[in-house]
Amino acid sequence: MHAEIKIFILTDGLSGLAANDGRGLKSAGEGVNIRRRESIQAAHCLGTPKPTFLERQDGGLMQDADLLKVILAALGDYQPDLILSPSVWEMHRDHRAVAHAGLALASQLPSVANVAMYEVGVPLIPNAFIDISETAAKKSRAMRCFESQNTQQAYAEQIQGLNRYRSYTLGMNVKYAEAYHIVAKVNVADFMQQHPTDINNQALFQAEQNLAVFQQQLQAQAQEIEPLKQALAALEEENTGLMQANLHQQESHHSDKEHLENARVTLSQLEQQLSTMENTLSWKMTAPLRWIRRYL
Repeated sequence: MHAEIKIFILTDGLSGLAANDGRGLKSAGEGVNIRRRESIQAAHCLGTPKPTFLERQDGGLMQDADLLKVILAALGDYQPDLILSPSVWEMHRDHRAVAHAGLALASQLPSVANVAMYEVGVPLIPNAFIDISETAAKKSRAMRCFESQNTQQAYAEQIQGLNRYRSYTLGMNVKYAEAYHIVAKVNVADFMQQHPTDINNQALFQAEQNLAVFQQQLQAQAQEIEPLKQALAALEEENTGLMQANLHQQESHHSDKEHLENARVTLSQLEQQLSTMENTLSWKMTAPLRWIRRYL
């Protein structure tokens, strides 16, 4: 069975790289090129056409008023009968924005019969499964092409684990499977009414904003703590120096005290010897000679 497909990568992927990657990128363009090369390599592993890169702002699709217009322009004369997109239950705001864009496109393209939503970071409510046991190794190789992302999180292993889990109800012969929630064109309007953009996105967007505020607070606290840590380290270093100096001074004082005590003992011994000598008969008999010697 042969299918003509087109792959669109909507964002430049820069924020997902620059925010977490430790490569020390020289420019934003370098980061975009890294993500682009990885996507092309993954497509080559899967044997699919080279993706079309629309280079919309990473993280900004929910606010992108021209998103549908850009996708339609990129489609041109191509009339798909199936649209594949992330699901409306995804945590990533760009994924959710693409899900709603896919549903909106189904309403505008006469050729579309179904929208099939897949899971990335959040398990969806499936109504269809596809056995991928024979192509799981190929998918795993494609996932490993995203080196810049796999160094931040074990995406390749996690996706493989999810595919393994999705085989749970499909029998012993199925080792790996993908889960989808397929919405027929005739049901798109009802589905969008049940899962409106505003309710889902506002709740998740509020959660993301709260998380961003919390992260900013943590960063501010870290900035406040850093000078205190440096001051504490300096005080500890100074205290160590004082303790070492005090110890050295105590050792020196002990040595001086010992020398003084030895000098006192020696002086006492000499005084005792002198007193003993002065009381001898020879000392007394030689006294006149010592007197005369003073004047010679």
